[in-house]
Amino acid sequence: MLAPSIGELLQFLWVLFGTGLSYSAMNTARSALSTIITIDGQPAGQHRLVTRFLKSCFQQRPSLPKNNVVWDADLVLQYLKSLSPAKKLPLKLLTYKITMLLLLLSGQRQQTIHLLDVRNMTLTFSRVSFRIGDVVKQTRPGHHVAEIAFRAYAPDRRLCVITVLKAYLTRTLGIRGTTKQLLLTFGRPYHAASRGSIRRWVTAVLLEAGVDLSVFTPHSTRAAATSRAGSRVPLATIMQAAGWKRESTFRKYYDKPIDKSGTFAQAILP
Repeated sequence: MLAPSIGELLQFLWVLFGTGLSYSAMNTARSALSTIITIDGQPAGQHRLVTRFLKSCFQQRPSLPKNNVVWDADLVLQYLKSLSPAKKLPLKLLTYKITMLLLLLSGQRQQTIHLLDVRNMTLTFSRVSFRIGDVVKQTRPGHHVAEIAFRAYAPDRRLCVITVLKAYLTRTLGIRGTTKQLLLTFGRPYHAASRGSIRRWVTAVLLEAGVDLSVFTPHSTRAAATSRAGSRVPLATIMQAAGWKRESTFRKYYDKPIDKSGTFAQAILP
């Protein structure tokens, strides 16, 4: 098979771009072509004309993050404090609270929280841990998400996962039946919560806390949690908790300045 000329390669890339592919997709195509095509003694994707063409693609269809900041986790934490005491909350609000605490204090995706199983839970007076027995996004050969552990938070029991979790387990004991998934729906018929349900619960909490959902998505809890932790603990701690292998993943996609301006400011307590 003869290698294409640089003109033929550029024509092919132009046709791809004409189909509406984003810059990110075009860059992926360039990388793939570089593994099998060599032009002028170098990988096709490194040819100066190809790199210039890709720069032009970026100018026309820039691949930019949806936002360059993340909401302040204090907004949600203050709202969760207002949902107290846990033992007296309606099951709906108690479910909202435990779900959001698990997400924020673990830095995990909703997928992982959805997989929490009471059979893989070890609960003591001051600590709770969960082993993840299913494949998640981070799972690769020889690598799996680490055990998720939480410690009691004595300074403020309103934000203590152990306190809220024990209240949740007690409240759901009579409706759990044979369901082993930790999170249950709070309406009849009671059953294991779906990922869609968890997403809706997160959306409801963010709205009540004052987070602008026209800017941020429910998945932004991961960025909010890890960005807040970024200034308080070593990067290695964040990467282990979140299940990242590369520092660049955190730096590129999750480490963002915290927005304390605009509508957020009115929700921040002294």
